[in-house]
Amino acid sequence: MLVLSAGSNLVGALLEARTGRRSCVGFGEGERAAARLQQKSLTWMLVMGAELSDAQIHAFIAELNERQQDYREEYLSRDDQAYRREIARSLVSFGKRYLGRLEQAQRTHLGEAAESVQRWDSIWYEERADMIASLESLLIERRPGWQRAVRDLLKAPYRRPEARHALDHNLAVLQGAVADLEQRDLFITHTT
Repeated sequence: MLVLSAGSNLVGALLEARTGRRSCVGFGEGERAAARLQQKSLTWMLVMGAELSDAQIHAFIAELNERQQDYREEYLSRDDQAYRREIARSLVSFGKRYLGRLEQAQRTHLGEAAESVQRWDSIWYEERADMIASLESLLIERRPGWQRAVRDLLKAPYRRPEARHALDHNLAVLQGAVADLEQRDLFITHTT
């Protein structure tokens, strides 16, 4: 299950596919252990969920919606320039972890790549809002098979075509930037 946040985790998660490096956000040994724990915890939570009262379910959903409002304020309040600046910082940070010190030309190149990234935060926010609404319905009704439906919901968080399109576009942009960065690294290494 890959769940991307609206922040800089997007960069690490997308670039992991290009580099194959497991040190990116969401793919390290600690993160894999956390994912296993999350799956076991989900099983336990679903068992417990069957015993929760309607009031407890409503309180849980209210907490998710409150966090959703916090995310709205944190992520959606940024203008395009601030959003791209954050993506550029994340790309540079990733580049440093991957290649070491970056030359100014490499930093500039990553900043230019960040300018081509499509805004993801509003799409992510809407997808998350849809997921919360679906989860609320499943938990309140708790019809036979609701546990499987919750698992399925959490495994496929991005259902909108525009979400898939934005992810594919951003992946192509970021992978291209890393490929260029790798070539520039070889060029700088062999010419200096």
